[in-house]
Amino acid sequence: MAKLIIKGGRQLDGSVEVSGSKNASLELLAASLLANKPCTISNLPQISDVEVMIELIRAVGAKVERFGNQARIDASALAYADPIPELVGKMRASLVLIGPYLARFGKIKLPFPGGDLIGKRPIDTHLNAFRQAGVSVKQQGKYYILRCEKPCSGDIYLPEMSLTATGNLLMFAASSPSTTRINVAASEPEIANLAEFLVKLGAEIQGAGSPHIGVKGQTRLGGAKISVIPDRLEAGTLLMAAMITGGTIALNKVEPTHLGNIIPRLEVIGAKVNVSGNSVSLTTRPQLIATNIDTRPYPGFPTDLQSPIATLLTQAKGRSMIFETMYEGRFSYVKDLIKMGAKMKVIDPHNLEIDGPKTLSRRKLYTPHDTRAGGAFILAGLAAKGTTTIENLVPIDRAYARIDQKLAKLGAAIQRV
Repeated sequence: MAKLIIKGGRQLDGSVEVSGSKNASLELLAASLLANKPCTISNLPQISDVEVMIELIRAVGAKVERFGNQARIDASALAYADPIPELVGKMRASLVLIGPYLARFGKIKLPFPGGDLIGKRPIDTHLNAFRQAGVSVKQQGKYYILRCEKPCSGDIYLPEMSLTATGNLLMFAASSPSTTRINVAASEPEIANLAEFLVKLGAEIQGAGSPHIGVKGQTRLGGAKISVIPDRLEAGTLLMAAMITGGTIALNKVEPTHLGNIIPRLEVIGAKVNVSGNSVSLTTRPQLIATNIDTRPYPGFPTDLQSPIATLLTQAKGRSMIFETMYEGRFSYVKDLIKMGAKMKVIDPHNLEIDGPKTLSRRKLYTPHDTRAGGAFILAGLAAKGTTTIENLVPIDRAYARIDQKLAKLGAAIQRV
């Protein structure tokens, strides 16, 4: 089994390019099933979740050709097949197949999805939304069976701002010749990226990136080309990696406006940030300062960067508080950081107290089933004295594209063995 070996204490300096967004890639690949002509998706990150989604769409007859970070998909001739349980079990994002399946086949038999173990993550938001859209929903053993007999239309109200549920409804509604309004929609840039693709395919969409989205779909959607937006979560992790080592770096091929909820927090902690075009440069000030973080749906601070920034705050002077508003199981990494020397206390499943700065020492770590905890462990290894070993890279490779190579380019002493 592969593992990362990190010799801590090396300052990160230099420049690196940010990969395409994991979350946007998965929804765009699923959306390609709606097209009756070939589509091309570029800037796909080289991560395992993308490979899983490609296998899932191939299973229903989509022809996929890969050229580096680009994929050409021809879904003009599909034949229904249940999503493969072994693949669905690898990632929760397989849920985004519901919308395209209902649009193309009128049904789907979906196994319980897998993915990160970060607390209770029921799919009730998806099921409730599709019931509002006239879809029948049944549970049969470890499967959900959804069927639709009429086009999506009318007003649908999501019980929460769910990225995947919003994307699912967008894809379903884009193939319905009626008008649908999605309310309490997620506002993430990944939704705007998906909407851009669906518009190119032939749908009419207004309000993507806001809590209210209007969709007028088409029964036949054509082909299109789309580029995946930069991964704002990878960008945030790399900026924090530079800060925890006292470094100076530049991120290229990034969309700074997508970091509007991240950069201000890093500046409070001790970063000097300059934005120019599609580049963000960061210089770390001599002293990091404690701060409080609340995770919120976009445009709030992202829950997926909660564990990396908590790791960064172990090196900040004073007491920091983390309020994790979204998941009650996202502090799984804390016990390992405490063993490395961090002064952290889980007050309850949603609140974390951090006192710093504290020197971190080398340790053998095993990544839990949370991709972002893997990011936290990498940051801890970069800051720690001595050599840290991180085992179980599966969660890390699901979200971070060749993260070890990018960090090595910046000067980290990191090896995959």
